[in-house]
Amino acid sequence: MKNFLFSFATLLCFCCFNVVMAQDCVDTNYDADGVELTDGWDGCADYISSWCGVYDTDTFISGEMCCICGGGETADQGGDGDTACADTEVIYTAGSWASENSFTITDCDGNILASMDGGAGFNDCLALGDNYIVNLVDSYGDGWNGGSLSVGGVAMTIDSGASYQSITGSCGVVGCMDANANNVNADATIADNTLCTYDCPYVAGGALATDGMCYMYVWDYMYYSVAEMEEMGYDCSCVVDPVVGCLDPTADNYNADADIDGGCTYTCAVATVMMSDSWGDGWNGNVLTIGSETFGLSAGSEGSGCLSSLECQDWTFGGGSYVNETSWSVMDAEGNVVLTGGGAEGSGQIGDCAVLGCTDSSACNFTEGADTDDGSCTYPADACTACDGSDLGGQDCEGVCGGTAVADDCG
Repeated sequence: MKNFLFSFATLLCFCCFNVVMAQDCVDTNYDADGVELTDGWDGCADYISSWCGVYDTDTFISGEMCCICGGGETADQGGDGDTACADTEVIYTAGSWASENSFTITDCDGNILASMDGGAGFNDCLALGDNYIVNLVDSYGDGWNGGSLSVGGVAMTIDSGASYQSITGSCGVVGCMDANANNVNADATIADNTLCTYDCPYVAGGALATDGMCYMYVWDYMYYSVAEMEEMGYDCSCVVDPVVGCLDPTADNYNADADIDGGCTYTCAVATVMMSDSWGDGWNGNVLTIGSETFGLSAGSEGSGCLSSLECQDWTFGGGSYVNETSWSVMDAEGNVVLTGGGAEGSGQIGDCAVLGCTDSSACNFTEGADTDDGSCTYPADACTACDGSDLGGQDCEGVCGGTAVADDCG
């Protein structure tokens, strides 16, 4: 069921349009007995351009019967089609999605002789002269979907794409005027870029290959090869498979032909950071920071870097996505693994880091494992008092801890 919720302003405009059109065009959706033919709900009098060609039936063909859809009969025909147009008859016939269709007819200087927007319908007899230019446009870019424009009996349409141009007579020099084409015509005064040819990186139509779907999936996402994209029906003109390799000239595995970083390996004097990604698409923004040095895997499944110091320093890892695919390790120059991580964000320390605390085992707060005293040791007040302040006993009669006074001395 169609949506009949129109704004009042839209309805008024539609009615006004029909009044104007009635001067030149008469709807013909009536049978021999004068009974109105409809699409099951509406006849031509109620139609809007976006319905043209969408709800047609075997007995109701909007593009032939409804003036708004380019059908009907002109007043010049007296309603019976017996009077022919003395000049150039221009008739728009709607297909599906007619609201995407528009056209202009201009003279050689660009003055508009006739036009239509949004598939509003057109059926008129015009004095176009001998020289004029017809431009068809589809706003969605998928052709006119069965719609057509007849100009003087010559049918025109857009089979696919967004535009079509036809030149009648002589309005100047027609040629390719796209500056990116390899056959741009410096003498052309009227552009017909369907005549253009291109060299890479431009493809047919003048678009850059790097803006196409093939390039995006092969280079940006690295999901498929060129051959795989072509097998799926994509146009891969001007696209070649990238070379994945190390881009750092100082690395052991530097590849001068590489286009995309696939990870580098190094011979390190102090320590080596080994990086892996189980999915093979790099670390997706995750970064390992050790001291002031940072390590990451921009692409591929493996890579390495050199750590300049194994002295005590802090490390952090994370900050990207798919961290569960990551893993890493730090090995010293002898190949001993001194630290591992990955699979989750984290932080900690690496190297021979001092363990601060109280190193006096007799202190109340002795720190097990501490190797560097930080001056924090605390002690009980005396031998008769525990660390928690409780009385341990051992005072003489004068209350002196460890004193020698006896009862006789205390009176």
